[in-house]
Amino acid sequence: MLRDVIPLSLGISIIGDIMDILIPRNTSIPFKRTKTYVTCEDNQSFVLNLLGSFILSVPRAPRGLPHEVCFKIDLDGILNVSCEEKTSGNKKDITITNEIGRLSTHEIKRMIQEAENFKAEDMKFKKKSEAINALDDYLYNVKKVMKDTNVSSLLPTKSKNKITSLITKCEYMLDGDKKEETYVFVDMLKELESISESTLGMKKNG
Repeated sequence: MLRDVIPLSLGISIIGDIMDILIPRNTSIPFKRTKTYVTCEDNQSFVLNLLGSFILSVPRAPRGLPHEVCFKIDLDGILNVSCEEKTSGNKKDITITNEIGRLSTHEIKRMIQEAENFKAEDMKFKKKSEAINALDDYLYNVKKVMKDTNVSSLLPTKSKNKITSLITKCEYMLDGDKKEETYVFVDMLKELESISESTLGMKKNG
């Protein structure tokens, strides 16, 4: 028996412009998948969905606020995307029908071919984005620990200055144009992990 499948992968853009796939290409329909994500900035006030455009308001809080995203596609190819902020219960959704922005068979084939052609470049970009995100996440935690006077006040001046200097160096790199090679961000994370582990007792990322 022949079954309809999704011609292109569906997902959401996360930090670093990486696409996190919820429904892979060639998945049989109907299909539904729900996944929990977290905010990536302190005091982030909304989550934006670019498939159609709805903005979900979320309470201002430190990064890591959970919100649940659900992709559901039925037998007619109608896609419903919903997002719920778990602490407040705020929820919004949008329905994308076949007629709205529908791609032709030719366009779908072209996009698939382009994805194959740039697969190596995309993988390189993905690894770099993951390295940048890992450094950013760990740096956030280090800065959080350093803000705790019960910890920072006990550090020897030399160690405190060394960590502070490295934090500034990481911030400068992350706030820049990020043209450095992937290994530069990986090495910077290792250096930050090493000094944080020895002076703050922090665990390594992952």
